[in-house]
Amino acid sequence: MQYALLKLAEALKAPHRANKVKHRLLKGKSLQITLTPFSSPREILKMGGIHRLLPKGEGVLEIGCGNGEFLVQLMAEGKTALGLEISNRCLRKAAFRLREAGFAETSRYLVKSDGVAFLRWLVPQGFLKEIYLLFPDPWDGSPQRRIVTKGFLELVRERLVVGGRMFMATDHTEYARQMERAILNTEGIEPVDWEGPLGTKYHRKWLAQGRPTHRFSFVVKRHLDELSEQNPLLDLEVESPAIGTPELPMVLSLEHEGHLIIERSYQADEGRLFKTVLNPPWGMAQKQFLLLKKDKLILLPTWHEIVIPSLLKAVSLFASGIPSV
Repeated sequence: MQYALLKLAEALKAPHRANKVKHRLLKGKSLQITLTPFSSPREILKMGGIHRLLPKGEGVLEIGCGNGEFLVQLMAEGKTALGLEISNRCLRKAAFRLREAGFAETSRYLVKSDGVAFLRWLVPQGFLKEIYLLFPDPWDGSPQRRIVTKGFLELVRERLVVGGRMFMATDHTEYARQMERAILNTEGIEPVDWEGPLGTKYHRKWLAQGRPTHRFSFVVKRHLDELSEQNPLLDLEVESPAIGTPELPMVLSLEHEGHLIIERSYQADEGRLFKTVLNPPWGMAQKQFLLLKKDKLILLPTWHEIVIPSLLKAVSLFASGIPSV
């Protein structure tokens, strides 16, 4: 419908504000629009795992691929790369850019997922060759939400092969210090120089503003953790005879795994709907909806479509009627 209206506006010489992607569509460069041009964690699990998209020991991951510009550069170099992003708008722009570069099957190269959750639950130990994290959100108002911590780098270390490399860049001086400290305090890795080209939108923007770019890279020297096989679930249905009408908001402590907040409840045709937020100790919060239908709690798929152990524990606590703490 939007495309048809824009074509009509062009035919009538009417003014319109088409963005760059829409402008290319109007010029006829690409009329094939994929409704879902990216994958989800659930789809990756259903197809048999991450090795269906990336070869073990050779795969490259970009966390926060944005509009896909750097991802296309990686693939143009002959690398088998996968981009993670949580913004639908950015994912669609990235998909358009990939198609223009000749990579038509965009769902093989783009996944809507949080980087921490993806690495922890979908990537085996010693699987990736390179990981890129370019200009992550500095979270000035909430620095505790920054992705780069010692715990995150320990997670990265275990997912990279020995000899694999992590690349990071930021324009934020305080965040750069945090990155440097995290690298120096993480065992099993060694800082190395990185002077490769960036060529991203944010890099050009910061250069135009005269802001410095801080680059960091390290190589994995050894693995320190023996990881057990991770098997997140796809579906969740828990018996819940004792919930009743809890006072909200409710906070359920998961000890070292964070906490679950049941924020609000809504009356739906099928039952009661609970809006929840799972806050891990570090990484991005996961928003979920739980449907109370008769005597069962059912997880409604969101873009976090896998059930991790901490979520299973939280929902089981909620279903058992344990009061807030």
